[in-house]
Amino acid sequence: LLLYRDRLPKFNNDGRMVFNCFDVKRDTKTPKIHPTQKSIPLLERLIGLFTDPGDVVIDPVAGSGTTLLAAMNLRRQAYGFEIKKNFHQMALTMLTERETTLREIAKYGMAITDAQKHHPTLFSVDIP
Repeated sequence: LLLYRDRLPKFNNDGRMVFNCFDVKRDTKTPKIHPTQKSIPLLERLIGLFTDPGDVVIDPVAGSGTTLLAAMNLRRQAYGFEIKKNFHQMALTMLTERETTLREIAKYGMAITDAQKHHPTLFSVDIP
């Protein structure tokens, strides 16, 4: 996990020390698609500590794409690389779905695609 800033490092921890161990809730929402997949809440905690919205996060071994997803959730620019085609495709699918959700929330105030999955008769909006 690489974090890039064009200015001095920042620690968003309210002046408290950053320790090696964190209490983080288990990620039960994200499907496990990679043997060494990291928890999105853990990655969000780390990215949130050391970056600000708009900063760049690079994952040179993206695997499942959870680092990129965590960065997107926190409004960071995210770039990742993965040489295994099957992991690349699964991560790309997951990231594309999340990007669509974020666009819908920005446009409609809610995730229409997610709502359609759960209540297909309530939402008949055509999504471009």
